[in-house]
Amino acid sequence: MDGFIPTRAALKKKDAEKALVVTTFEAHKKAPSKPKVQSKKEKPVSRDSDDEMEDDDEPEEPLDERRKQELDMKRYRYDVIKFGMSGFEKKEARQAKIALAVSLGAIPPKNKRINYKRLLKERKEEKAKEKKKEKFASGFSSNQLLMKFKKNDKPKINNRKEKDGILGIYGKVTKDNNHKRKGGGRVQKRKS
Repeated sequence: MDGFIPTRAALKKKDAEKALVVTTFEAHKKAPSKPKVQSKKEKPVSRDSDDEMEDDDEPEEPLDERRKQELDMKRYRYDVIKFGMSGFEKKEARQAKIALAVSLGAIPPKNKRINYKRLLKERKEEKAKEKKKEKFASGFSSNQLLMKFKKNDKPKINNRKEKDGILGIYGKVTKDNNHKRKGGGRVQKRKS
């Protein structure tokens, strides 16, 4: 037992350490969608005169002020809406909060589920109300409705006037005319 007898597995373990290859995954970074704007401190100093640098700084300040004003106006609008919601009752306040969230980009809640029979009943009631409104509408509007229907009606025209062509004036033979015979118009019965 002096020495260590190498086995196949022991020999492979030694070779495994040498053959080990380590790889690391690095995700590709997205290209910036907007070019980065350098702030005033990061701007490279040109060797031109100081007058030109002052001219460059002036247009940026009004933009910053405009941006601040826009943000302030948004905050004020939000505060006004919040203040307005404080006067509502609980139900109305919830609806106002939902409307505010939707206007800010939230997904609107799903519609409340209603029993189908109730829905049909409500629709019938709405239709009945609309019919009542039409019935009691002012004379002017009801006259306009009648005029629309009258315009669509076509006047009746004599059938003879509608017939055109050479044979139209002679008429058409019907079954009633077929039963008349030469024998004085009488039809004799057969004796069986």
